[in-house]
Amino acid sequence: MKLGNFFRNMDLAAAAMALIVLVALTITLVSLREIFGIAVPGSDEFSQYLLLCIVFLGLPAVARTGGHIKMEEFLSILPRRIQVGIRILMAICAFAAFLIISYSALRNVIENLGTVTPSLQMPFSIYLAPTVLGFFLVAIEYVIVVVRLVALRSLAMDDKTETAAGPESGTGSGQLPTDLEER
Repeated sequence: MKLGNFFRNMDLAAAAMALIVLVALTITLVSLREIFGIAVPGSDEFSQYLLLCIVFLGLPAVARTGGHIKMEEFLSILPRRIQVGIRILMAICAFAAFLIISYSALRNVIENLGTVTPSLQMPFSIYLAPTVLGFFLVAIEYVIVVVRLVALRSLAMDDKTETAAGPESGTGSGQLPTDLEER
């Protein structure tokens, strides 16, 4: 399982490396421009590529840790079984949406094979690879979320600790974890 977590966290490591490179590049470019009056051609395009890497390679980690924006107030007043059911439905919808977006991004790359970016002459397929990969990996993350929620739902069905007084009357808090990361 640790090896699986290692591979699942490679996206986060790649996004972190892109952030480090972007910060170093920005400091270097500002220094060159302000101190020596030198502008580096293609640096803006490379910075945009690094931003694509940061955003889209970091997206699966956001889904994995439950770091996206969500409305917990409404769900928290519902019974635990209904909370899990709604979360399963939301995760299935998210999976479908990210898979469609990933497919669309892949089609865009395929249709633009042979084209390059203006300044760096970077192949467009490489330029958009983080977008396709990020959306595909986040779709996979939502499959994992669905599997874990289905397992949690089966536990919730077996859980007899909820009474008419509410979920807090049992031994647990009655709250579902906001992140489904294994602890």
